[in-house]
Amino acid sequence: MLLRNQKTPVITILVLFFVIGEASPTNVTTRAVSFTSTSLIGSTVTLALVMALALLGNTLVCVAFYRSTNLHSVTNVFIVSLAITDILVAVVSIPIWLVIQNTECINNATACDSVLMTFWRCLDILFSTASIMNLCAISCDRYIAITSPLRYAQIITKTRSAIVLIFLWAYSIVTSSISLAGGVYYPILVFVVSFLLPLTVMFYSYLRIFLAALRQLRRIQPIRHAFYYKREIKAAKTLAMVMGIFIVCWTPFFVTNILVTFYKGLPVHPIITLAIKLLHYSNSALNPIIYSSTNRDFRNKILRVLPWRCGSFHSYLGEAVINYWASNFRANTGIGSMAYANDSITDMHDNESRDEIASVKKDRFTVGRKNRQNLREGSIEGHPHVISCH
Repeated sequence: MLLRNQKTPVITILVLFFVIGEASPTNVTTRAVSFTSTSLIGSTVTLALVMALALLGNTLVCVAFYRSTNLHSVTNVFIVSLAITDILVAVVSIPIWLVIQNTECINNATACDSVLMTFWRCLDILFSTASIMNLCAISCDRYIAITSPLRYAQIITKTRSAIVLIFLWAYSIVTSSISLAGGVYYPILVFVVSFLLPLTVMFYSYLRIFLAALRQLRRIQPIRHAFYYKREIKAAKTLAMVMGIFIVCWTPFFVTNILVTFYKGLPVHPIITLAIKLLHYSNSALNPIIYSSTNRDFRNKILRVLPWRCGSFHSYLGEAVINYWASNFRANTGIGSMAYANDSITDMHDNESRDEIASVKKDRFTVGRKNRQNLREGSIEGHPHVISCH
């Protein structure tokens, strides 16, 4: 009767399709299982792509940090720690999850109690907690840098940053080790210590950064108001994007764990499970884009690491393409104004005049004109014409 009614909303049909597919052994169940099996192929390909992107992006961050001593700052140490965590997610957690889902462990209660499943669950919680705690440490570092710029070097020393790194990894190891003991309320513990607490700290830090930007905006001279207003609005959009991506990627994972804990009979369709895992693994691929490519120093070093030249291709061509993409990306999202780059919100503590701003723009124009002239002549200073592939 329902399927014959052409006025029935498509969403209602899909909901009934999923619910009935989990509840009764009818033809709909067969179609649901077939749909799930087909989706495994797409899920495997998608997760493999996420794994490759996460591995590539985070490896470039680590290589750029290793090759450039001027990147060895406290803030960048936290970014590299985050990159290492995301590399572990890409090379350990995602491959094991692919094995589990393709052997149908997620649909087999007996298989889910296997050693592989226990090992994966422990490591997945470890890397997830470490990744989130690194994000939390970065937000705290930026909060101190923005609200106490004159005391930042005294507060955030190399020794203290090392202690923070040791603490957050020990924190993550202890949290994941408790999973071996099990317990009904363990998902609640993970929700609080691995998600809710770091989320609260991050929200507070970014809120204080935003309020500091607003206070500075009110102090500036009216003639400079328009310039700073646009810059701080972009910075605010960036902070909102950082928090938004974090919440979107991680909330479904932790909320589902809580719901399943309290409602044992709650049916969770395999498609929902796959989507949740895809979201939280995608965060490992997005982190290097958000926290590293927005940093001017990191971006420049990564451009030098990438093998743009091969055969007759010129280095400056690849660099020009990336710089063009980065400038448009920053213009559309406000990424270039974020605090991680130390180019925008931290600049609000400077008292440069309009003449100084104009001078900077003039210098940039002169450099750009010189590069364009060199480009026409066939070379750019510091960039050889051709490097052959080995």
